[in-house]
Amino acid sequence: MTFDPEVAARFRARRRILNGAIVVTTGLLSLSFLPWPEEHAPLLGKLLMGAIVVTVVPVLLVWRCPRCNKYLGGAASARACPTCGVPFVAPPGSDL
Repeated sequence: MTFDPEVAARFRARRRILNGAIVVTTGLLSLSFLPWPEEHAPLLGKLLMGAIVVTVVPVLLVWRCPRCNKYLGGAASARACPTCGVPFVAPPGSDL
């Protein structure tokens, strides 16, 4: 499969969305380490559930190959799609 700069750019955009979701989730989860009064426990539960949704939804909807739209799974640093084989990074020695 040949390298396509447009596919690589779309992959980088999707990875930025996923990284943003991870940052938001980390921020929400870090709130659980603060000393919370007992009466605010329901709010903490809602924040933690929100953290799960903020992470899971982008993973399922966005973390897909830009070419074949198949789920990339746990390949956070994928260099190519495991299904169709399209490369996401330029080959070594290219000027791209």
